[in-house]
Amino acid sequence: MEWGMNTDFQKVFDLLLQVAVNGNLKPEHMIKRIFVFSDMEFDQASSNSWETDYEAIQRKFKEKGYENAVPQIVFWNLRHSSSTPVSKTQPGVALLSGFSKNLMKMFFKHDGEICPELFMEVAISGEECQSLTVVD
Repeated sequence: MEWGMNTDFQKVFDLLLQVAVNGNLKPEHMIKRIFVFSDMEFDQASSNSWETDYEAIQRKFKEKGYENAVPQIVFWNLRHSSSTPVSKTQPGVALLSGFSKNLMKMFFKHDGEICPELFMEVAISGEECQSLTVVD
């Protein structure tokens, strides 16, 4: 069944930014990470084809003096999907598909910088993967 609706992530961050500005929130007190759980595709809501939603969010935060306080976003599609709202090297973003408690633990243990490629490396760096051989 088609829902026919879309989630505008920029509006979420616009509201977050508005509350921060109106409340004179210090950048160090900004929310650090936002999880987006969905069973639908993540698609582009930005009107500019040259700027991803996340790049637009970063630009808006910079314009308001919160350049170094943009919350990290975890796009977590709870079903299989080929949709990717950002590139694999986008800092501040992680892309996940499916669900497992081990993936959730990985986020609770890792509170540093994130990007899709880094989290793939973290996921396969466990002891259980050490005996695998990479053939290129």
